[in-house]
Amino acid sequence: MGRDGASAKRAAWVILGVGASLASAATVRADPIQYNYYAHYTRAEDGLGGAQQKSATVMPTYKTFSHTAVGGTASSSQITTFSTEGMDVQVEQARGGDVLALSEASGYLDFTALEDTPYAVAGAYKIEDLLDSLPGYSHFTVHLVDVTDPTHVGLLYERELTLHTPDAMHKVDGVANAIGPGSQYAFGGKLYGSLIKGHKYTFEFHLSMDAWPEADGGQSSVGNISLMFGDRAAAAVPLPGAAWAGVTLLGGLGAGRAWKRRRSKAFDAGE
Repeated sequence: MGRDGASAKRAAWVILGVGASLASAATVRADPIQYNYYAHYTRAEDGLGGAQQKSATVMPTYKTFSHTAVGGTASSSQITTFSTEGMDVQVEQARGGDVLALSEASGYLDFTALEDTPYAVAGAYKIEDLLDSLPGYSHFTVHLVDVTDPTHVGLLYERELTLHTPDAMHKVDGVANAIGPGSQYAFGGKLYGSLIKGHKYTFEFHLSMDAWPEADGGQSSVGNISLMFGDRAAAAVPLPGAAWAGVTLLGGLGAGRAWKRRRSKAFDAGE
């Protein structure tokens, strides 16, 4: 190859390289969410005067925050992690059985949608009774609001209060799990949907258990809350019944065609 041919080849490779770089840059997605601030609060009381409360307001970046309160024999901790795909909270609690003993964890997030993007909310709060006695009171709430909308439309609100419910289990699922006398449940909105570009939102959660209105045998608990965005949120949305039926039908048709092909080959072979 002559000098001119070699130069032309090098130029072609440069052009291809620049084109590939531009294509790669074009596929980089911007973050769908801007986290504005996050206030989290933990509280622990043993019912005998030992109490500790902690609160903090932070400007979230993509990292993890840890927060723990210990009051006598009671404790409550929450670990919160922020990423481009959402916010995840892990809660661990314990308390004794003296009347008014309490463990509580809550949080308040303010954020802005930078593009139209899906959202989904999931979570659970599992309480274990430490002794065979009638347990006290538990509280579980998640609340997502569009504060830019003039009506401050609530995208999701789920609140459950239990009283005297053994080993209470709360879930973000749109279903009442409270079964004890005096228990309450409220639900509105959707577990998943879409956020609007440029709109500001707030998200709140609350998980607590306490020995009220009388002493009990004490409790421990674990919980998690996830507010998801983008592809992660879309992947968390269950297929509707009609879609599952379609998947089943397609699977059946595929299996039927494969069976027919096998039968045809066997016939041709004289089997």
